Amino acid sequence: MFKVSLVIVLVLFAFSGLYSILTIAAPKLVVSSGFEAATGKTLDSIQDDDFLKSYIYVNRTTGIFGICVTFAGVFIFFKAFSKKAQWAWWSLLIVAGPIWIWGLVNAFIVGDTFSSIMYIVGTVLLIAGLLLSAKTFFAKKPE
Repeated sequence: MFKVSLVIVLVLFAFSGLYSILTIAAPKLVVSSGFEAATGKTLDSIQDDDFLKSYIYVNRTTGIFGICVTFAGVFIFFKAFSKKAQWAWWSLLIVAGPIWIWGLVNAFIVGDTFSSIMYIVGTVLLIAGLLLSAKTFFAKKPE
């Protein structure tokens, strides 16, 4: 099961990286769904161009944060998680858990279908990767 969990966690990082890149490269696509769900208006209805520019800028910045967290996760994965260092399992839970679960809860509260789908995929990958590897990381060691 550990090898399967390794593949799942790698897929999680690939998905996270692609989602972050999408947030940077096509911010209107990512932002428009949440904006419409929260306000009932389309993104094009914003009359203030400066506000729209800053809204897109903040979203791109969030994408950069996502890329950085993803790179850190990949580094931890190759240096520690794949070598069964218990702290790597905990770091994945503590860092990635709140990101994916908060995103999912927030997307559901707002009613953002696009983001809900993205966060469901990420949360399922995270939970599967953690649960399938838990036995390996927390097996009792012979004394």
